[in-house]
Formats: sequence, C-alpha cells, structure tokens
Amino acid sequence: MNLELLLVGVGLAFIIWLWAFTNQVLNSRSRSRSVDTRRVVPVNLLNNTDGVIVAEGRGHVVYMNDRIRQWFNLNEVDATLSVLASRVQPADIFHDLFAEEGRATLRVGLSRFEASSHIIPTTEGRRMVVFMQEIASQGEADEFDTSSALIVVQEISQTITQGVDLDHTLNTILNSIGRVISYDAGEITLWDPHSNGLRPIGRVGDTHYLKRHASNGGNGKYVAGDGYTGWIARYRQPLLLGNVRVRTDVQPQMEYFPYESYIGLPLVISDRFIGTLELVSSHSYAFDHEDLALLESVAGQAAIAIENARLATEQANRLLQLTGLQSIAQTMGDQDDSRELYQQLHDRIARLMNVEVCGLLLFEPENEVLASQLPFFGAPDSVISLFNIQVPAGSITHHLWLEREWWYSNDVLKDEMVGPLNMRGLAEAIGIRTAALVPMSIGNSRIGMLFVANKRDGGSFNDDDIRLLSIFAAQATIVVENANLYERERRYIAELASLQEMTQVAHGSAVQNLIAQITERIASLLQVEMCGILLYDQDTSPDEDRLGVLIAQSPFHGVDEESIRFYQIPVMRGSLFERLQADDDYWFSNDLAIDTRVEVSSFAQTATLVGM
Repeated sequence: MNLELLLVGVGLAFIIWLWAFTNQVLNSRSRSRSVDTRRVVPVNLLNNTDGVIVAEGRGHVVYMNDRIRQWFNLNEVDATLSVLASRVQPADIFHDLFAEEGRATLRVGLSRFEASSHIIPTTEGRRMVVFMQEIASQGEADEFDTSSALIVVQEISQTITQGVDLDHTLNTILNSIGRVISYDAGEITLWDPHSNGLRPIGRVGDTHYLKRHASNGGNGKYVAGDGYTGWIARYRQPLLLGNVRVRTDVQPQMEYFPYESYIGLPLVISDRFIGTLELVSSHSYAFDHEDLALLESVAGQAAIAIENARLATEQANRLLQLTGLQSIAQTMGDQDDSRELYQQLHDRIARLMNVEVCGLLLFEPENEVLASQLPFFGAPDSVISLFNIQVPAGSITHHLWLEREWWYSNDVLKDEMVGPLNMRGLAEAIGIRTAALVPMSIGNSRIGMLFVANKRDGGSFNDDDIRLLSIFAAQATIVVENANLYERERRYIAELASLQEMTQVAHGSAVQNLIAQITERIASLLQVEMCGILLYDQDTSPDEDRLGVLIAQSPFHGVDEESIRFYQIPVMRGSLFERLQADDDYWFSNDLAIDTRVEVSSFAQTATLVGM
C-alpha cells in the first residue's frame, strides 16, 4: 500500500514539473518574438561625420572617435579632458560643455567648430556626449567675398588716418558694415573695467529696443555674463544666432526681444578686450557663417580705429576740462556782488557744456530746500524764482540729493521725476526737453546741485557729458565756497570795525548821539531800512497779565521822530516778548501781516503805524 502511494506521488510531481517546463518554454519564445519585431535604430558612432566625445563622472573621457583624434592631433597622447582643453579656445567654455548641456563655438588650431553637449543617464551614472561639427576649414573661411571686407577695412582705415572723433568713427564702422551685411540695428559697446560692464557708445538703425533698454535701469549698461552682450564679454567669443528662440542657454537681457537673428563678436587689441560689435535683424537666419567670417576679418581694424578715436576724444576732453576749470576759476576774482558772481559762473559753465540753460541750486537747511541762485543762464528770473526743489527727509528727492551721483533725463516731461523735482512748470514755461543735475560737494558734505538743460546741438545727454559736468560742478563748488568765506570774512571785519567805532562813540557822547551812531552802524551791517533800540520798563498798571512795556528810544534809524515818539510794545504774560525778555536770544518774522500768533498781530498793528 505504501509502495502504491509512493508511485502515485512521484507521478503527480513529474506531471507538475512537465507542465511548468512547457509553460516556461512557450513564454520565452513569445518574448523572443516580441523583441525581434521591434524596430532597430542603427547607431554607429565610429562612422559619424561629426566628432564625438563621451565622458562620465567629473569629466573622465571614456570614448572619442577618430575625427576627434584627428582634429585635436592626439596621435598616441592619452585622451584626457585636460589634454583636450589645452588645445581648445576658449578652454573654460569647453569644460562647461561637460558640466551641463549647452552649445558653443570653439576653435581648435585654425579651425572653428560648433559644439553641443547632451546628458545621457545610464545604470552606471550620468554621461555627457559632446558632438563637434566643423564650421569651415581655413580654406573655406577665405571663400567669403574678400572685396566686401576690403571695402569696409578701407573706410575704417580712413578714419584712423584722418583722426576723426569717436562718434564719426563709430558711425563709419556701422554704416560701412551695413553696405555688405544687411541688418536692422547695430550697436558698439566699450568695456568699463571699473563697473565690470559694457557701455553703449554707438548705435544705428532701428534703435527703439536699444533706447528702451537704456531707460530700463542702469542707463543702458550691460553687465558681464548677462544677455548676449554680457555673454560675449564673459567668454570673449563670437555669438551667431540664426533664430534667437532656438538657443535656450543664452538669452537677451530684456524679456521682450523684437528681433529674430543676432550676430556679435568681441573687439580685441593685443589680447585686450575693449568692447563688442553687434548686429540684429527682424528676419530669421539673416546672418550666416560667411557674415561672421567677414566681421572677424574687419574686427581688428575696427577695434584699432575705435581705440584711437577714444584716446583722441579723451585727450580733447581733458583739454576742455583744463580750459573749463581755468575759466571757472577766473570767477573767483574780486566779485563783490553775489549776483554778478553767479551770472558769470552760470554763463561760463553753459558755454563749456554747450547748453541753453544753466544754474546753481544751493541747500538751505532751515527750509530743507535747494534754492535757485539768480540769475540763471538762459532763463528769466521770473520763472527761475519759482524753481526750488524740496528735499524733506525720507523723500525721493532727498535720496537723489544725498545718495545719487547724478540724474539726467532726455525726455523731461515724460520722466517720473519731473513732479518731485518741481520741474514741470519750468519745462513747460521755457521748453526744457533734456535736463541734468549733479551734486556740489565739499568732502562728504553736499552744498547744492548744478543744473543744466537742452544741449545746443539738440542731442541727448550721456554719461560722458555728466562726468564732465561733475568736474565743472566740483570747481564751481570751490568758487561758491570761497565767495562765501570771503563774504563772511568781510562781514566779520566790518562788524569789528563797527564795534570799535561804537566803543569810541560811547566815550563822552550824549545818549541820543550814542543811540543814533549805534543804530546807523547796525542798519548798515545788516543792510536794513529801519533799526532801533527799545528799553524795557516794568509796568505798574493794575492789569496782572501786563508785565511791562518796551519803549522805543529816539532816534530810531529810518523812522521820523513823530512816528517813533509813541511807539511801544506791551509785554504780556506768556507772550513771546516775555520769553524774549527773560530767556530767548532772538525772535524774527518775515511776514508780520500773515503771522498767526496773537502777540505778533498786536505787534504788527503797532509796527504798521511806523511803516514796518
């Protein structure tokens, strides 16, 4: 019985095993047929016409094809990323391709390449595949129209020999290029090492976008690494974009870019980067590699012409500065009249800056206002007398007054600062289109601002104009401060002389004669029409609120005897005259008729009787 059960168990186990084995074989064949029916994509990196480099980890090269070895002239040299980078210009961009996906233009020897990198995830980790395609061999690069390049070079060379100014040189370069390369707008920038950015100095064509960029903060400057211009400044390499929307690794500085094609390249003199030359077009693929080759062939000559013109312009500006400083300094002569001083100062600065309107505004701390100093050059006193800039603490004008290095606008009536600067009425009254303000400083203290408006040639203000204006403002500050020191010294000497004379008069003079001498000299020093002495007499009247009376002493300078005979000021309890009598050092009012204090109104009625 046990044997029969054992045989039955073995038989069942064999049947189960056979069923499982048969099912496995059928499933295996089904998977094989499924794999075989998939479409095969042929991949053969060995026969690819492009150069291919595969790296993993932190740049460890695991594969490169024969074209890479041929282009890099590796022979038996070990294929490391450092060896490859040492033969590429620029090497840092080549390294960047293995750090993240991107595109770049590279140079290996005399050949130029378009390179792109792509991330491929694998089970062993991330790998970077870099494809390189030769743009043009040296022989192909020479196939562009050399006559066009010669025309441009010849026209640029003439600017060098003729020694023309910077603006004319820039226009010549851009217009000459425009005759052989069609574009909608062109721009040339200069590198400023102090601000680590580029400043536009020449523009032609449809410059609406460029002007809009200039008004969008930073006065139109380009920061290294930001936007197309900043990309060129960072990598010192040309940039060709047939369609600006295709490239995602480099973007324009402003969000709205109205052009489809872009081409730009660095301007270099003896490995020294001086700026950029850039063209844009509203059409896609408006520029090609032949255009880039042409620009590269003339870029060296253009850079030399721009640098020569810039140096010549700087030399001319220095001469103008020296001449201007000497001219301004001449106003520090014997000018007894402050109005005449300001008139000459405004006139000379206006002529040096070639502007239609010029004037100083000096700070009055008691009123927190920048007050115009009459007369302004090019504007009537009746209009300028209303032009004062309020600078209360915390206001936008206070920030401009104390923090900004300068302010200028080339469209005053549309500028957001025209209201706070109280400039709208002035602009509408005398037709101001462009205006500029620069501070006048002594050490770390600012004493005022220099204002100019409307360039005579109808042009716009730029940073160079403002720098020159700042130099003149510094010299004008010296003139004004010296004049103030001279005036204070003159008044101090006059006061000492008057005190000495009054002391001499006091000896042996009658009281009335003494009062007459004192009031006359005080009136002369303060340049006032009336001056007198009032002596306090304690009141004996039953009115408890009346403490006493101030009685005018005859003679009263500028007032006849009859009018002053009965001139008295009652001193009431709690009044300002009580405080003046007891503690206060002084009191003044610049408009008795509208002063709201009661005791002043009472005093005003009395003062009116004697014509005060």
